[in-house]
Amino acid sequence: MDIGWTIIDPSLDILFEKPECVLKNVINEYDGKEIQNCIGIQDLWHNVFAIKFPFDVRFKFDEKESLVMVDDSFSNISQDKIKFFFINNKDHYTKSNPTIQLSLVQFFSSDSQCTATIIPPIFELEKNPMWQYIRLISGKMNIYDWHRDVNFAFEWLDKTKEITIKKGETVAYVIFNSEKLDEKFNIIKLDMDGEIKKSYTRCVFSRKIIKRGTRYLLLRNRKQRPKRIVTDGKCPYGFDKLKFW
Repeated sequence: MDIGWTIIDPSLDILFEKPECVLKNVINEYDGKEIQNCIGIQDLWHNVFAIKFPFDVRFKFDEKESLVMVDDSFSNISQDKIKFFFINNKDHYTKSNPTIQLSLVQFFSSDSQCTATIIPPIFELEKNPMWQYIRLISGKMNIYDWHRDVNFAFEWLDKTKEITIKKGETVAYVIFNSEKLDEKFNIIKLDMDGEIKKSYTRCVFSRKIIKRGTRYLLLRNRKQRPKRIVTDGKCPYGFDKLKFW
């Protein structure tokens, strides 16, 4: 199955890397071990993709303001642009922990029923000590019915510990699953225009208006979106353009 991957703002295209399948890295971890030939291992990881972070950023907690702040001395995001990516609302904090969201300015779509599930990057947790002090907020969405941003969202469990993320680090895995149990997935980049832009705009702005009981919006968007967004029904190799007479 082809999975559409779209950057919300085309002017940011060169900042972001297309998510990569992690199966090869997982097999390399088990190199020379019988476990690398396990069908269960391969069937799980062939549809898991790594989402990488495009900036250097460091967070600190202001005890006086009880607010998470960005350490501008380390971070390489322009100060006047940080609000575009950094969602930091005290009302979203849990009872005991700050809750932070970093917009990844991208989303996924499909032309048949398919879910995308965000999980911690479990094969890369040892690369950054922050994973000992945060809890990723995971989620699952049907990317045929609904189109919205993917965010890197987490609770900060120990505010005395530093949180630093460097450019190129994997901050989440996304798992794709369809009604076909042995489905293989391929990510293709879509431009933010046409039907995918219409569907995204419809989903995001309607969700901002309705605070609760929004599940029916998914069904309405399913009816309004065209059957094909990721592919247009034409042969990807151009054979549809050939004439045989």
